[in-house]
Amino acid sequence: MDERLIAFIRALRGREVRVSMAESIDALRALEQIDVAERGAVQTALQSSLVKERADMAVFDELFPQFFGVDAPPPMQTPGGGLPDDGAAQLEQMLQELLDSLDDEALERLIEALMGNGMTRAELRDMMQQKDAMPDMSEGLPLSWAMRMAIDGIGMPIANEMLQMVLDRLRQMGVDPAQMKQIERDLRENRATIAQQVAEMVQAEQGAGKADEDREVKRDELLDRPFDQFSFDDVPTFRREVSRLAARLRSSAALRMKRAQRGTPDIRRTVRANLRYQGIPLELRYIKKDLRPKLTVICDVSGSMRAAAAFMLLLVYALQDQVKRTRPFVYYRTIADVTKDFQELRPEAAIQILPDRIQGGPYQTSLGSCLTTFLKDHSGAVDRTTTVIFMGDGDDHRGVPRVEDFVALRKKAHKVLWFNPEPDWRWYREDNYMHIIKPQVDGVHVVSTLRELSVAIDGLFRV
Repeated sequence: MDERLIAFIRALRGREVRVSMAESIDALRALEQIDVAERGAVQTALQSSLVKERADMAVFDELFPQFFGVDAPPPMQTPGGGLPDDGAAQLEQMLQELLDSLDDEALERLIEALMGNGMTRAELRDMMQQKDAMPDMSEGLPLSWAMRMAIDGIGMPIANEMLQMVLDRLRQMGVDPAQMKQIERDLRENRATIAQQVAEMVQAEQGAGKADEDREVKRDELLDRPFDQFSFDDVPTFRREVSRLAARLRSSAALRMKRAQRGTPDIRRTVRANLRYQGIPLELRYIKKDLRPKLTVICDVSGSMRAAAAFMLLLVYALQDQVKRTRPFVYYRTIADVTKDFQELRPEAAIQILPDRIQGGPYQTSLGSCLTTFLKDHSGAVDRTTTVIFMGDGDDHRGVPRVEDFVALRKKAHKVLWFNPEPDWRWYREDNYMHIIKPQVDGVHVVSTLRELSVAIDGLFRV
């Protein structure tokens, strides 16, 4: 059952269902607590352990019967069923003598299957494992070769030779040639049925391995693809990949913060806790600090920046359990507070309506006036514990950003950072003011890909 569950989880992952190692362990433990003969209980236990999103239910429902359905043998022919009674008795006696002469249980079971007593998928899987007949599909074997190796591995050539000896003895006994042809035809059909079962298993193994490989290639390609090669409409498609990236960041951030909690001893609480020990400090108490950052994120959502801004906000909101508070703003020709949109909608849905919240058009980016408006109307979004992050290319097509506005913002905030998706050699073209911005902020990060963005954001949680 454990091996079947592992194969099921691999199939789910191959269909883009996110299943973590912890969830896989939970599923194994869940099966230990129920009667696995109760198919409904197995389905409920695995569904609650492995499925997190409604969209994944259809995939689960499709794959579950393939791994945990009724595992009946496929229909098989009965060679020799048309023989007269004495011929059938002779055939049965010869088969029994053949089986008695063997000391290989797997080969015995294969011969029985060829003679009409078909094998379930579970029996065939056990036989392949016992014989180590499943090819290593990671070696890039062609499917036809892999199938032949698996069929040979379970002992099909030997079983065929032994049955051929039985058929030769029947011919010598004078069995009607037409009946012999029917027996041979039935045996060929049974061999084809078993070969088809083997092929399905090998193909599933190849598909699971290829899905793992393709998924890793796709993930690496996504992480290293420049933002300017995405369109804004692409972003929801890659939400799951962003969620996986955020999960890794969340784990590392949580671990660092947990370690940082054990730092400065709290003298007052330590003395109080040790009064029962006559004041001897046997139990230490530490000052507990909420080390989660407060973020105010200000994103340029002009045409060339929308995809980068969307990925930025998706990643930040996927890390909300590690952030004390997030206030998102978007700007183009005007600036808007979009906190309410993210409170009322899922991040991927909120992102799609961001362009409707501001005014702007081609070559109308107005960073300077938007920053002035932000300081005037939204200064409450920043205090001495807030890290302000700009996501933008530093362009301003309607004026020059005021240095004094950046100075004022930097005085109010804990830290001001600028994330720019463009390489630094493009910062000093006409209408770009990174040469003004860079000296006025605490740090500038080039974040042209998701990988670079994740590294920059991970730095916010280093304590």
